[in-house]
Order: sequence, then C-alpha cells, then structure tokens
Amino acid sequence: MKRIVVNSLPLKDVINDIAKALDTEFVQKCDQFILSVPEHYGRGEIMGVNFKNNMGILIYNCEFKEDFEIQFVIKEVHPLKFLFCLEGTLEHKFAEDDHRHSIVQYQNAIVSSSKHNGHILCFKKNQKTIFYSLEIDRLNFLEHYQCEIDSLSDTLQHLFRDEAADNVFYYDGFYSLELATLFTEIQEFQHGSFLKKTFLEGKSYEILTKQIIQYEDDLKNESKRTLLRISEIKKVREAIILIDTDVATYKNLKVISATVGLNQSKLQYGFQYFFKQTIHQYIQNKRLEQSKVLLIQQENSIADVMFLLGITSRSYFSKLFRDKYGMTPSYYRDNFKKIIDNKK
Repeated sequence: MKRIVVNSLPLKDVINDIAKALDTEFVQKCDQFILSVPEHYGRGEIMGVNFKNNMGILIYNCEFKEDFEIQFVIKEVHPLKFLFCLEGTLEHKFAEDDHRHSIVQYQNAIVSSSKHNGHILCFKKNQKTIFYSLEIDRLNFLEHYQCEIDSLSDTLQHLFRDEAADNVFYYDGFYSLELATLFTEIQEFQHGSFLKKTFLEGKSYEILTKQIIQYEDDLKNESKRTLLRISEIKKVREAIILIDTDVATYKNLKVISATVGLNQSKLQYGFQYFFKQTIHQYIQNKRLEQSKVLLIQQENSIADVMFLLGITSRSYFSKLFRDKYGMTPSYYRDNFKKIIDNKK
C-alpha cells in the first residue's frame, strides 16, 4: 500500500503536499489547483478549488495501481467534510479510530474529526474512483452564517457551531437524485478558469443545500421520506415497466408502490422528476396511447379496449380520449385510415 501524508491547509497546500509525495507538480489556474497522477502510480487527476467564506472543494477522479492511502494530519482543527462517492468505493477512517467506513457508489458522508485528530482516505487499487469532498472551515464560515444556522436541526446546529471540534461526527446515506444531477452538471462543464470557478462555487453551495435537505429527510421515518435517492431510481424504472406492460393491473399508486418496494411519496417524486407529471397522469396517457393501437385492430370493440386497459366507464373513456385527441374513440377507429392520410 502506498501511504502519503498531508500536513497542510488550505486546499492549495493540500494539493502541494500530495504532489510532493508523488514526486510531481501541480498546475495552478488562479484559485484552481490541478494535479495529474503520475503514470507509475496510476492515472487521473485531483483538483482543489478555494471559494470565499473558507469553503472549498476537492474533486478526485483517479485510479491507482496499488492500494493508496492519504493521511490528513495537521495540528489544527480539520475542516468539516461532506463526501460524495460517484464511482468506485472509498474508505474513510478517523485517525484516532481503527474502524473504517466504506463509502460506496452513490453514497455520501458528513464527517468531523475531534480536536486535531485527522482523517484517512483509502483508495482501492485498480479501481476508478470519483468522489467529491466539500470542505468547510467552520470558524470562518460561521462569521457569515451565524444567524442563519439557527434554522437548522439541533444536530446540524451543533455540528456547524463546533468550532473547536469537541465532538466526532459521522453520518452516511445515499445521495439524492437532485445531488446526482448537480454532479453530472459539474462533470459536463467545459469552460475556462473564470467561468469554471464561478460555476463550481455556485454548485458547491447547491451541494451543501441539497445535502442538508437530504440529511433532514433521512431523519424521518422511511415511510415519510420524500427525496428519491439515486440508488432508488431502479425502483422507479420497475414501476414504469409495470405500467407500460400491464396498465390494466397497475393503475393504482398504492399497488405499484407496494410492488416495487418504494413509498408513494418517493414514487410520485420520481415521476414528477422524469416526466413532469403525476403517476395518475402518466397512467392516463399510457392508457390513451395503447387505446389508439387497440382501436385500429378491427376485432376489438370499444368495450374490449376498455376491458384491456382496465377502464370501466365508457363516458369517462370517451371524455379522456376526446380531450387528448379531439375526437371520440369510435370516430378514431372508424376513420383511422382517413386520419392518417390527412396527416401525410
């Protein structure tokens, strides 16, 4: 295992210490510091950016040829860290504790060491790892947000106000779909250093905001949580498949929620996020799309189509169809060829 020690703050000095340990140099673009991992150690890069109010972000996008450990050791209070693993697996350990926390893909953690005790980050060999570390110097940060901190939960208030790092804090969970969207936007941004810094600064505050919202959502009972985690998207996809393949059976939110194992609030949130409509609206539209296919199959009567789609009221079906397509189901079926010819 390759071990290196970082004895410095702020982020420029962190990058500088890592560069020295790897016997390489880093590139500085104003307040952005970029280190390319030397080929004999692996590949990728580590970037640090300083912002105002003593907040900064470290972005690790690298793969090492052997297990790689970074020990953050300084005789000062360490920053409050918000960690997000986008790819691979990261291990975190407090210097005064032997227990290792595994942070897997789509997982996040809020960590604060006690006193001058540091942090140790471990990367697994031959595994691409992408993770973000949002870092806050609480003493200086509080000078600008002293009053606003009062609006947070008691736990977060104590965490941000613990300027002397009297307490150890560790929390992990799976980050939200909204956070995942922010990370994608950051990865896709390709402009120069001025725009890059202003963009990253804005997104860093958004990350902090979304993380706090997610943490407070995590404190709720599972059935009361409303934020959809990136790890739960597959359950929304399962719900979509259920509806698309059997809209007659899966026409009830409660049934779909129980079938895929995701609470109703999160499921609704997923459909609003991806389709900008409720599950009920999605089901209605899917029924109407399928009804057009079924209606042109001459062996199907209107009653047959209704049965196949799980609709019990003919007047209700006619109203839905007319509102969406401007004609009744009967007119569409009887005049299908003429309607298609007129569109050509």
